[in-house]
Amino acid sequence: MKKISLTLLLALTPLFILAQDSYYIKESRITVGIRIVDGGEISNSKVCLVVTGGKVVELTPYDVDEYGFGNRVYFSEKIKINDSDKRVFLERLVAGAASLYYYRAPGITLFFLRKFDGRLIEIPPPDTRLDKKIQIEILRDLTEDCEHTSDIAELVSYNKKSMVQFVNFYNNCKPGHFAYTRYGIVAGVSANRFSPAKNTSSQYLSNINYSLAPQFSLGVFVDRPVFPGDFSYNISLYLSRFSENHYEIIDNQYVSLVVNSTSLQMPVLLRYTYPSLKIRPFLNAGGSLWYDIINESGIYKTNTISEENNIIELPYSAPGLGAGFSIGTGVEYKFNHRNSLFLELRYTKKYGIGSGDTYSILLNRAGIQLITGINL
Repeated sequence: MKKISLTLLLALTPLFILAQDSYYIKESRITVGIRIVDGGEISNSKVCLVVTGGKVVELTPYDVDEYGFGNRVYFSEKIKINDSDKRVFLERLVAGAASLYYYRAPGITLFFLRKFDGRLIEIPPPDTRLDKKIQIEILRDLTEDCEHTSDIAELVSYNKKSMVQFVNFYNNCKPGHFAYTRYGIVAGVSANRFSPAKNTSSQYLSNINYSLAPQFSLGVFVDRPVFPGDFSYNISLYLSRFSENHYEIIDNQYVSLVVNSTSLQMPVLLRYTYPSLKIRPFLNAGGSLWYDIINESGIYKTNTISEENNIIELPYSAPGLGAGFSIGTGVEYKFNHRNSLFLELRYTKKYGIGSGDTYSILLNRAGIQLITGINL
């Protein structure tokens, strides 16, 4: 009967601990029903702050072996800092076949892995290119028994989200998509149509019949994952060249709007990518800014009645700042764990920003853009 009671007690103890808001353990003795203060990552790695009798008591890693509150658990461990051994609290981020631990101090961020053999292995921060190679080799060596982790070890960033994702990837040991920050080049061609802004006061801009005109773009992008990884921020910066001429006969005069501009554009989009292995459809939407770094636009008119047929340049200015939105869909094809090619169809609406006075060319731009890119 005593053996049965002891077995039940041991089985229920973890459940009992998890049911409490806060606890700490010293020499296998569990203290529950207490309040532990969250002092932040740096403080929690140094002391356990327990509220007792209206006062806050600091328990060091020499006082307790483990403590936890909410969904956080800390363990007292001896690690090497600046070539000397020191006992600290490590936060356990992942528990499993491989467990991940985290330490934070002023100017110091460290991660550790522990497998079933009990050894605590430090993953060195990639402060130099050589350190990055050492980090990759350590991750590969520690997870070599899973065939799916070797290639993605070099994609791991030294932060909580990326390290947690990698260790969970290893513990599950199944093929899947690993989210990481990507960089690459992007190019596109679009068909755009101008329209006068609502606050424009020019009679010429309002009377012109605008047609579709091509625009070419070339630039770079960064795609940064948002945890848990199927969503990402996709930010592009590219140059676009646009040249077009629109004209109408107004009051027996040929009126021509000539647009020659080179724009710097920056779409900031939220992207959702379906986490398949090779072919990955995606959707994105967000805002867009543009600025004409070169703008040689103007309005010209020719008197069709006059025999001299003089060309007169009207004194108009062309504001080169705008904002708008973009929405698109596309598909990405992965060549390997790092490189992929994508193709996207995107609609963009841009609103010209300006005073709208009599002497300004204030136009909106809208169009469909076909974009391709590759991450390197």
